[in-house]
Amino acid sequence: MRQIKKCTFTLIVVTSLASSLLAHPHHSQQQNVAAMTGLSAGFSHPWTGLDHLLAMVAVGILSIQLGGRCVWAGPLAFLTGIGGGGILGLSVSEFSGISGLIPLTIMMLGLSLIFRKLPPVTLVLAAFVLFGAVHGYTHGIEAPLLRQPVAYMLGFMVSSIILHFAGIVCGIAMKNRQTWVGANAFQLSGAAITVAGLVFAVGL
Repeated sequence: MRQIKKCTFTLIVVTSLASSLLAHPHHSQQQNVAAMTGLSAGFSHPWTGLDHLLAMVAVGILSIQLGGRCVWAGPLAFLTGIGGGGILGLSVSEFSGISGLIPLTIMMLGLSLIFRKLPPVTLVLAAFVLFGAVHGYTHGIEAPLLRQPVAYMLGFMVSSIILHFAGIVCGIAMKNRQTWVGANAFQLSGAAITVAGLVFAVGL
């Protein structure tokens, strides 16, 4: 019963946050982005929307849950996807609808945390690259609005590394059961992230 109450509380908090932050700046305030310098805009961007922040933290947590080489290969794969997607976004803007896939990536990451049995590591890393490309492309198509598009992407990458590290720290705490949700920390966090992704999808 106590675990159910904890799970319910976590889902309510994350869902409430997701509902209040549905409109990420890159969806509704691109004119304001253009007024910022490339590096500062890129670095601050992931922190201003719960969608991107959750995805990057979730990658860190999931990498710890998987263990082994995934601890470093998981975040690296996602960052590789971000870089590749960002470069594509700088030069090709015809696929603007890709941003609608972001909620799907969040839900997939959340579901992966819930289920204990996952596909082979190679497939998981490939999924990380693909998910990262979706996020990178979404930001890459904004970069031309800035005076320093390359600096924008670099700032975004640095910020992403910090968020991945934060996820890794959270994952370590969960694995050691040093969290208030106890032994089911990975599953509860996955459920919360999945619900948040669903809220984003409905909002879109």
